[in-house]
Amino acid sequence: MVVKLVGAAWIWSTAGLLATVSVLGACCSVLGGYAAGRFAGYRETLHGLIVGVADIVVGVAGLAYFGVPLPAWYKAVSFISIIPATTLGGLGAERSREMAAGD
Repeated sequence: MVVKLVGAAWIWSTAGLLATVSVLGACCSVLGGYAAGRFAGYRETLHGLIVGVADIVVGVAGLAYFGVPLPAWYKAVSFISIIPATTLGGLGAERSREMAAGD
């Protein structure tokens, strides 16, 4: 039997909550990449990328250690979005520095 959830009902379903957590996690990864780039002060995009790689290593270790049963789509989305998100944050930090230097 297929249950079709619409609106608020979908958000409170397991898939809806996991999708929401994935989006929030990606937003936090962007902020982490931005913070790494700002603190580094040079090669900000690279530092954002390094944070993404470290995030993946910690995530894989956490999954291996705790063995939390999560859907495969959630794991894939979470890990695939990390590198682009942290790199985007690092790029934002680089652009922010370039704009401040141009003033």
